[in-house]
Amino acid sequence: MKNNKSQNPTLNNAVANSNVKTPNTKKLVKQNPVRTPRKKAQEKKGVSELPVLGYIQHAKMFLREAKVELKKVKWPTKKEMLAATGVVIFLTLLMAIFFFLVDTSLIKIIKYILR
Repeated sequence: MKNNKSQNPTLNNAVANSNVKTPNTKKLVKQNPVRTPRKKAQEKKGVSELPVLGYIQHAKMFLREAKVELKKVKWPTKKEMLAATGVVIFLTLLMAIFFFLVDTSLIKIIKYILR
């Protein structure tokens, strides 16, 4: 009979400790959480001892990350932009006319009631 275990003992432990339900087993095996040591304040990435320099480094990191994210954006084409702008202008004019009519009507109604 063949041995199903791998030659790598680390891999065997990982398989034994996993929460994966295999066809051969019906119960789940609890996996122990992996604990990593906490970093000390001095070991933190990008933080210097002077507060102002720390803020500058954080700002630089933020700007670099923002630049990367902006490269991922799908920017609209000129045709899409013109279409969207036309819709916005049309709806703005439509709402302006609607509010003008409502305002004018309410003013006339209030003047009629007060006379």
